[in-house]
Amino acid sequence: MIRGEEVVISVESLYKRYFRIYALEDVGFIIKRNEHTLILGANGSGKSTLIRILSGLTKPTKGYVSVLGLNPFKNHHILCRRIGVLLDNHVLPWWMSGYEFLRFFSEIRGVDWKIIIELADMLGVRSYWFKKIFTYSEGMKKKIALIQALASARELLLLDDPFAFLDHRSRRIVVEILKELSNSNVTIMLTTHTLVKGLQNIFRKAIVLDNGRKVFEGPISETLRNFYLSMEVM
Repeated sequence: MIRGEEVVISVESLYKRYFRIYALEDVGFIIKRNEHTLILGANGSGKSTLIRILSGLTKPTKGYVSVLGLNPFKNHHILCRRIGVLLDNHVLPWWMSGYEFLRFFSEIRGVDWKIIIELADMLGVRSYWFKKIFTYSEGMKKKIALIQALASARELLLLDDPFAFLDHRSRRIVVEILKELSNSNVTIMLTTHTLVKGLQNIFRKAIVLDNGRKVFEGPISETLRNFYLSMEVM
């Protein structure tokens, strides 16, 4: 029996349908505190839909979802102050600079500005963060979005494809940040279709999605033995 206070995410018989197509179909799993988990699968397997449901941005068609003991859709305003989220299709205010956006984010979410400065230095964004966001490359936008997600994660961090558009050096830095964060009280869930080197030392559990269905749940080592995943050398 798992004590309620140890469960961070609980999903049972989760379905999400868009018109006649199911993005998620009968998905279920439990993630305990500090049970850092990779959600693996090809593009279109349902990973992004799952993250949007867990973060309270999308309502499921049916099924049970609990995040930190809350219904994420009904309690999104409460949950957003306890979790950090990076969406795959993150949209930043193009008319602001990266600095202005992160300053605003820091104030409304009560995030320590020193943490944002530290992350900005590690990811090397301070040389351009006074420029307007509409001038940024996709990689620059991803770094700004990553900073707000990493800085705001108090109990749970949900990252949807965080390595897209990043160069190898930046990917290595993100892996190091996640490694340090994994030793805190923050539980991490990360989706990817590519196993970036170093993640297997942080994440012990994997859930594999295929066409909206969960086809595997277990240790990373077993995942690598039973499923083909491309390994990126960093």
